[in-house]
Amino acid sequence: MEESCQLFSQSIKGFYYDWLTLDNVDLDQPWWYSELMEESQLNNNKRFFLDGDICLTVFFGASALYYNKPMFTDYFGDTNQLYDSVLDGSWTYEKFADYCRQVYTDTNGNGEADDDDIMGFRFEQWGLPNYMSMSTGLKYSTRDDEGFPILDIYNDNGIRWGETLYRLLYTDNISMVGDRLNSFIRKKSLFFPHRFVNATSLRDVDFEYGILPYPKLDESLDYLSGAGVVSGCGVSIPVSANPSKMSASTASVEALCAESYRRVVPAWYDTALKIKYSDANIDSQMVDIIYDHINSPFIMMADKALGTGSIYTYAVFDAANKGAFASWWAANEKLLVNKLNEAIEAYKKLS
Repeated sequence: MEESCQLFSQSIKGFYYDWLTLDNVDLDQPWWYSELMEESQLNNNKRFFLDGDICLTVFFGASALYYNKPMFTDYFGDTNQLYDSVLDGSWTYEKFADYCRQVYTDTNGNGEADDDDIMGFRFEQWGLPNYMSMSTGLKYSTRDDEGFPILDIYNDNGIRWGETLYRLLYTDNISMVGDRLNSFIRKKSLFFPHRFVNATSLRDVDFEYGILPYPKLDESLDYLSGAGVVSGCGVSIPVSANPSKMSASTASVEALCAESYRRVVPAWYDTALKIKYSDANIDSQMVDIIYDHINSPFIMMADKALGTGSIYTYAVFDAANKGAFASWWAANEKLLVNKLNEAIEAYKKLS
């Protein structure tokens, strides 16, 4: 097992067996993350690594948005309005930004936004801008007739997301740089955008909290619980493996993934997340939505190989204006496209 981003980088160099040539693994079974694996390969005629419930780090890394229920009630009333917007598909970053903007409170009265004030959320450079960008519902690439990815980033939606991310980070007192977890525990942030696994850090808080999927860029898109591949692991078999033991190895992988789906995931998912760490049945529905939409845009899976996964962070973090992404893309598009094309050509030569 290895981090999926690393597996992608290594796989296009020919380090691993193609799972589609091996026996005993049924990728149509529910314990495999089919959509994630389809998105994560250069071409789905080959499958050099697998993602599924055998590697819970992908599941743990799925984006999840926590919020302070009493604070939300104090400022906005019934929390059902949040859940209703998720269920009817209207939970967007525009709506999220409006809640964040309205909750801002200058608690110390100094006229400046600082760590003592109540805000929508806090963020760090690496992590949150990436998670948000990979969880907008956008795919950032299309596929050509051979199934190879074509970068599809600089378009109306991609530009709109760059401007939206800038607004979320730097305007209207929506957020500020700071410790996401600590500010949420201290009741200084309404929202805590992070991952499934961070629910374990909230076990001892003295207030009720809820769980939501990350918002979408707009209502036409689907939810996407993205970025679980950066620290999430996949399964591969190196080409140096002994062929005489291949059948036993692949059968073991299938059995382990199936048993994890049947036993390990329910133990953590149903008991820990949906009961111990959440406070209402509706939160369990939110957990289901997050789990059912675990995926990652291709550009994040290819980040370590091609440098594509962090483009919005590079462009927008500490930027001077909302148009920063457009200028950054103009300066870097050729390099990124060339890297992708070179990887595709090298991949085509793999046996």
